[in-house]
Amino acid sequence: MTTLSQQPKLMKRFVVFIALTLIGFNAEAKITDHNKLLSAQLLEFQQAMEETFALRQAAVSFFEKIQYTPVLSGDNMVILGQGMDDNLRLQHALMIYQQSYQAWVRNTQNVKQLERLTRIKGVLIALNASLALYDNYALAVYLYEKNPRLNAILNTGDQSFDRKRSELFKSGVGFHSSVNRQKIRQAITFIDANETFIREMADDDELAYLYTLMQMSPSLYVLKDRANFLKNLHSDFTFYLRQIVNYSTLGGKDTVNFISMVFGNTVGIVQTRKGKLYNQPEIEAYLKTHLKPLDILLEKTPFRLTDKLIPGHFGHAAIWLGTKTELIELGIWDHPDIRPYHPQIEDGRMIVEALRSGVKINSLADFMNIDDLAVIRHNHLSATMTREYILRTARQIGKSYDFNFDVEEQERIVCSEIAYVVFTDLNWPTQKTLGRHTISPDNIVQKVFMDNPKLSLTAFFHDGEIVDIEPKQRLADLTGL
Repeated sequence: MTTLSQQPKLMKRFVVFIALTLIGFNAEAKITDHNKLLSAQLLEFQQAMEETFALRQAAVSFFEKIQYTPVLSGDNMVILGQGMDDNLRLQHALMIYQQSYQAWVRNTQNVKQLERLTRIKGVLIALNASLALYDNYALAVYLYEKNPRLNAILNTGDQSFDRKRSELFKSGVGFHSSVNRQKIRQAITFIDANETFIREMADDDELAYLYTLMQMSPSLYVLKDRANFLKNLHSDFTFYLRQIVNYSTLGGKDTVNFISMVFGNTVGIVQTRKGKLYNQPEIEAYLKTHLKPLDILLEKTPFRLTDKLIPGHFGHAAIWLGTKTELIELGIWDHPDIRPYHPQIEDGRMIVEALRSGVKINSLADFMNIDDLAVIRHNHLSATMTREYILRTARQIGKSYDFNFDVEEQERIVCSEIAYVVFTDLNWPTQKTLGRHTISPDNIVQKVFMDNPKLSLTAFFHDGEIVDIEPKQRLADLTGL
């Protein structure tokens, strides 16, 4: 069952697909038409991939929870049904991206008219959509398929989810297709042939995102093994699954790297290294004495895939809730909105942040896997406002992640939206993207540079080092403000 909020998104993807199809067969179409449609769809594609990573992580975690449960509860059945529904919806969305651009691999007369960079991006969108479908199956869906009980449940129709019989079986048909594997192989060959050009265009964030996303797919390494691929072209999909196992038993450093990549791809945390502020006890000790309740923390992680397409310098925002002592002094330690989080706060987890898995309360040590950090403070809060804003921050914990990045969405929230809904005395700048208003971490920084600002920069670290000489000017230079 597709919810009302999801129907417009799928319709928009379908409309773009139709437009691309018509343009693709129109010899008179302008190159700018392709560029505009591709850029618009790339933003939607990134959101679909973010949601895919989150669903994949949730599917694996839920399977681990229920696989040995003697009898599934009613709640378990609802989660299982909703998860299946979400999987089918995302599978449909990824197939639209796949079909929108897969023809661009072929050297037809119309395709040859495309700019080289545009064509490569289009092929990468189709290829990444295909690889995501394979990864979803191998890393998550297959867990349910191979479990007799869960397989039977999910292949049974359920009218409450508008799910027909054999949906789990049907969702796997495409993954067993030798024709589909051949098409993916053709796309991989096309990208390999353009590898030098891709590296020369490394400053293009869209291209860098798509190329890195492709490289992080476990399926890529299996399908690129040309000898085994050709030998097993017409075999069933168990070959693919065996290859995943084979690659993870190579031994030595390759094994560690591959397993880490599979795990990272499963949960969507794709990164090339640790942050330069990670595991720096002196810096963490300084911050623990410096931070005050409701400080906004902005961070940059250029080594993570998700940082590539986030507009501006900073890629993530969070709020420091405050220590137990501070919350006691404010008289809200035993408030119903704070009480459920006593164990976490006493354990040192005081950062509220929206992640793909939802809004969590995490530790400073975990948060500091970053390169840049800006601490932004509201200097004009009364004690009453401070208490109310802290409670409002706590109420965000547990909300789902807002993959639409829409500030008007109430039930779901993205990282920078936490500041938007908490600090209601501020008139936040927003941007309109694809018909909805969004707020980015750099929009938060803008408030520091406005006339008579209520927000101020109290600490700034760049590239792993504290900026103690004109930090505000350095921040302005990096954010273009």
